[in-house]
Amino acid sequence: CKGKPMKTVLITGGSRGIGKAMVELFASAGYAVAFTYKNSEKQAKSLAEATGAIAIYADSASEADVNYAVAKASDLLGGIYCLINNAGVSSFSLFTDLTLDMWNEHLRVNLTGAFLYSKAVIPGMVSKKSGRIINITSMWGITGSSCEVHYSTAKAGLIGMTKALA
Repeated sequence: CKGKPMKTVLITGGSRGIGKAMVELFASAGYAVAFTYKNSEKQAKSLAEATGAIAIYADSASEADVNYAVAKASDLLGGIYCLINNAGVSSFSLFTDLTLDMWNEHLRVNLTGAFLYSKAVIPGMVSKKSGRIINITSMWGITGSSCEVHYSTAKAGLIGMTKALA
């Protein structure tokens, strides 16, 4: 694609599961890829080596970490064309057993993290008049799950944020 800028993507929570599959897919499709990880350093380094992607440590619930990750990815990739908000946490618990810490952790990572990443990349996308944000959510954000009220609530919020931002 001579003359066209290379497509770039930042994938949050990219070291395992769905995130890892996306890193592999986008890298094989010719994208310049950066991804974040929090708890899976060994897997992140292995994936970066295998795909040529850039692994960046970041806690999605930390505004400082998110801003650092976006700045680093943007600098190394020459901007961010696509953001995929994939980082998330999930756990099973009866509603009566939920603690405020469990509730807040799910909201911080699954919802606030997507807000922070989106807020950080949008100015660059607006200035280039180009970009995409993809938020990975769950059917439990639509239907709810009795043993995942905290998870379902955060994912429902992400669905609402996605609709409003679009």
